[in-house]
Amino acid sequence: MGKKLPEGQDAGSGLTFDQYRQDQTISLEHNEHVDSEGAHYDDGLNVVARPDWTVVKDEYAFYKMMEEFKGAAEEKDALLYQYANEGKVAKKRLFIGNRRGTKEGQSYDETGLFIRNKYGRDAIRMFVDDNNVPHLEFYDRFGKKVIYEWKPEIKE
Repeated sequence: MGKKLPEGQDAGSGLTFDQYRQDQTISLEHNEHVDSEGAHYDDGLNVVARPDWTVVKDEYAFYKMMEEFKGAAEEKDALLYQYANEGKVAKKRLFIGNRRGTKEGQSYDETGLFIRNKYGRDAIRMFVDDNNVPHLEFYDRFGKKVIYEWKPEIKE
């Protein structure tokens, strides 16, 4: 399914598996988003951790509130951390596949294993980049900064 945007496109398709009386928890997906700021394509397997008890309607009301949030980034993060710690929101926790596109004028193409924390932010990224260089990255507990990174020194 897709739609044309004023400066690009937004599309996705997939095979999804739902939790009982809840939304998707596992999916094989293709997602793409192209606009004036760049392009992003994801192809792979997603695993989503979902709350066991929430009503989907309440969960999606939280997402809408976060989209419309006008406060400081720290306040928005605090709300996310609170809801995630209480198990009230779903977050993508695992992606195995290919991510490619452009960001800030630079192209990227990463194929690998991407593990996220309960806030939906990077925790561990193990991938091969578009120059065939393997990478291993570990992030702080909030997924805000890399605390350890390894990639081989390439001698040509």
